[in-house]
Amino acid sequence: MKITNIKINILQNPTSKVLARASVEFENYLLVAGFKIFRDEKKEKDFVTPPSYFNGSAWIPLIKILNKNDWSYVCSEIIDKYNQELIEESLLEDK
Repeated sequence: MKITNIKINILQNPTSKVLARASVEFENYLLVAGFKIFRDEKKEKDFVTPPSYFNGSAWIPLIKILNKNDWSYVCSEIIDKYNQELIEESLLEDK
């Protein structure tokens, strides 16, 4: 499915490990909310997790994209949009 829109909500909580949340719209048909963006400090790289819930002992994904290449594509699109939002936010702060 083609991604038609991504909305990013950058979180301003410095104590949270979650940097942002994303909602992804596929082909103006399906909206999946709850993707989370984290930072891997060791690798100095951002990564995405799918929407999930905590069952008391582990996080359980609510969705799974079966094709690894499709999952990589979704993640890269979310990270790209997140980086664009950070740049735009930075430009607004400089004004």
